[in-house]
Amino acid sequence: MKVLIHLVLAFILSINTYSQTTEEYKKRGNAKKDLKDYKGAIEEYNKAIQIDANYADAYYNIGMAKYMLEDYKGAILNFDKFLKLNPNDSSGYYVRGLVKYDIKEYSDAILDFTKVIEINPKDSIAYFYRGSAKNELKDFTGAIEDYNEAIRLNGNDADSYYNRGLAKSNLEDFAGSVIDYAKAIEINSKNADYYFQRGVAKKELKNYTDAISDFNKSIQIEPKFANAYFNRGLTKSGMQDYSGAIADYTKLLEYEPTNYEGYFNRASNKYQLEDYSGAIADYNKAILINSKDADAYYNRGLSRSNIKIYKGAIEDYNKVLEIDPHYDGVYLQRADVKYKLEDFVGAIGDCNKEIAISPRNAEAYTIRGMSKYKIKNLAGARIDYDKAIEIDPNNSNAYTERGELKQNMKDLTGAIEDFTKAIEINPKNLWAGLQKAFAEQELKEKIWIDVISSKDKWYVKSTYVSKDGAIIKTWVKAEIKNMSVYKNGKSVNYINGRTLLLVEFDCIQRMTKTSSVIYYDSNGNVIKESDEEDLEWKNVIPETIFEKVFEKVCELFNK
Repeated sequence: MKVLIHLVLAFILSINTYSQTTEEYKKRGNAKKDLKDYKGAIEEYNKAIQIDANYADAYYNIGMAKYMLEDYKGAILNFDKFLKLNPNDSSGYYVRGLVKYDIKEYSDAILDFTKVIEINPKDSIAYFYRGSAKNELKDFTGAIEDYNEAIRLNGNDADSYYNRGLAKSNLEDFAGSVIDYAKAIEINSKNADYYFQRGVAKKELKNYTDAISDFNKSIQIEPKFANAYFNRGLTKSGMQDYSGAIADYTKLLEYEPTNYEGYFNRASNKYQLEDYSGAIADYNKAILINSKDADAYYNRGLSRSNIKIYKGAIEDYNKVLEIDPHYDGVYLQRADVKYKLEDFVGAIGDCNKEIAISPRNAEAYTIRGMSKYKIKNLAGARIDYDKAIEIDPNNSNAYTERGELKQNMKDLTGAIEDFTKAIEINPKNLWAGLQKAFAEQELKEKIWIDVISSKDKWYVKSTYVSKDGAIIKTWVKAEIKNMSVYKNGKSVNYINGRTLLLVEFDCIQRMTKTSSVIYYDSNGNVIKESDEEDLEWKNVIPETIFEKVFEKVCELFNK
């Protein structure tokens, strides 16, 4: 919208001492101008100039007509001619400054507004627009100085307070901007922008509740105010009201269905609610709108990884690197996915790249150590775990992994120390707690006895929980390469999962009964636990892994 529309700027209508014919052309021009026939008006004014080349009013009016026709250069040319004839007329500098402001020639606009102020030091609007031009040039301090003067000359101009608030916000003086927006609202309580910007400033101050109230008010005044929905969504997200934020982004997208940020932010909030499929759908739409933003591919990769679409995640991370080879953290995420796909060599390669970019990335050393451990490079794994802990002494996962390595190498004392530290850092690290208990017992005696070691590994605890004749109750541990767990109404697959079972074995009747099962993922997090897994006695099925477990238990304890 043209700046001029904000002000009442009339064509010059005065009748000076020119010939009747000249004035007649001007009258005809003014009449056509009133009918918005600006081209016709220009023709009439030009006829007047043909009679008198020094007819200043005609140049001024032609400039105004050309401005309305969006012929900005032509408008400036005619205002130049007007000012050459009337160098002390502030209105000429004023309108020329407004045209230059409108076409973003802010430095030249400042010169014209400065000239207006030299001629008329009490022109508050000239200070206002000079401040606005400085604001556009990011001279926020200079802009505030001009708004101060505009307010001193006219304390009832809401826009001056509002624009000064914008300048203060740009200087991150959000508390000061809130005061200015409040003053603008006091003068004019019907302007949606005033409430909106005050809401933005309050959001930056983390005054989320009051910010939402201001966004509500701006939407009440202007129900289709898309940016208000967007910022209210941001604010709700900051309050962890992810569902509320999603509702606001959905409303935004009703009015702006191609708004990239709307889809991107809605996806991010769905991710927080673990609605990874919904997040992926929104990232898909964001990418259709802007296929060059690495962030959308990166976040979609994270979402895909969370629902085990590992190949899709790798495709996304590859796209990120195509767009930005130095994107922070992408090699680490791709390494994590490759590890889950058992591409341990590929995971090591990506960790190497991540470490080359970020030598202090503890997680990269941890994942590289885990990958080396899987390919039996135990010495290399130990070096990486040590480095990860050196960089981040609060890395519970690194202590857990190093503890398992030590346990595997029969350094039980060292393993216990690492598991203890892992639990100290993260008391919810249940796997570390379990492994510590096992390592402590194994330190006294060999706690786990191998039953079978192939694709999956099964162990029997070397001491039983209870014994009643030929019925032995003891713990059984399994390390399952591809584990399936029934959870929340569906079967979920886990790679390198672990299971701990409390089982009763009837060595005479060749039957078993399971009273407790705990499932863990590869990081030691509990997936599911049950105290009543299978209360019925069941026959041992011949030629199965569990038959071998049964035979080992009875061999050990039914003597």
